[in-house]
Amino acid sequence: RGLRMIYRSPTAKGISGYEDKERLGGSLYDLVFEDDRPALEALVERLLAERAGAAPFRCRILHRGGRLRWIEGVITQLLEEPAVGALVVNYRDIDEQMRARESLERSERYFRSLIESAGDIIAVADLDWRFSYINPGFTRILGYQPQHAIGRRFLDYTPGDAQHLRAEA
Repeated sequence: RGLRMIYRSPTAKGISGYEDKERLGGSLYDLVFEDDRPALEALVERLLAERAGAAPFRCRILHRGGRLRWIEGVITQLLEEPAVGALVVNYRDIDEQMRARESLERSERYFRSLIESAGDIIAVADLDWRFSYINPGFTRILGYQPQHAIGRRFLDYTPGDAQHLRAEA
């Protein structure tokens, strides 16, 4: 469909980098990253077929500076509304949050791989010394499967001569 922009809020320039004169009259999809375009087009087609309603979306757009930026928003179908007669797209810039999330996920994968491949036993326990996580080193060193120890206490796995530790715990 030839959906064209007829209005842009003042914040749109800050998100896309484009002036109104460059974007007004342009297609809704022009700046949407090609990998994200089919899902957005399907969402718009569904709203047009339903002749009403609203739907959330998240996609990347190409900023004037050449970088992809994440946005999320809601498209509201108001074509039948005489005072509006349009699809209304409200969106906000979530690029910083998405990049922080991606960075955190990368960091989590990295540290998980370090812990999972460590030759030592690495465990997480609560204040009562009950295990909530144990890496595969537990199996290599002690011969037990990690799930065997989850919920059990650290002192259940100490040598018998550690009775004084058990008594203090």
